[in-house]
Amino acid sequence: MVEMPKHTVFEAARVYRVREIADIIGSQPRFINREIESGKLRAVKMGGGKRPLVRIKGQDANEWLESHSTRSANIALESVTDSTSLDGMLTEKRNAVDSVSRSIKVRA
Repeated sequence: MVEMPKHTVFEAARVYRVREIADIIGSQPRFINREIESGKLRAVKMGGGKRPLVRIKGQDANEWLESHSTRSANIALESVTDSTSLDGMLTEKRNAVDSVSRSIKVRA
C-alpha cells in the first residue's frame, strides 16, 4: 500500500455545504452527493422534505479526501505492475493516435 501525505484541505472544526466541498476540490456537487449517498463521505442531513440541508464536517471531508487519494494511488499502481505493461499501454496509445491521424489525412 502506498503511504500518502495527510490531506488537511478543510478546517476540521468547520461545517461545509456540498457546493463548498465541490468548489474546493474542483468537482461537481453531483459527485459529492453520490459519495454521500454511497456512504463514502459522512454528512448530516437536516430537515425533511425533498431537499434537506446537507452539511459535512471538515474533519469528515479531510478523512474522505485522504481515503479517496489513497484508493486512487493504489489503483494506479496496481494497473501498472511493471515497465513492460506500461510500454504496452504507451504503444497502444501511439497506435490509436496514428490511426486517427491517418484517417483524418485520408478524408482531407
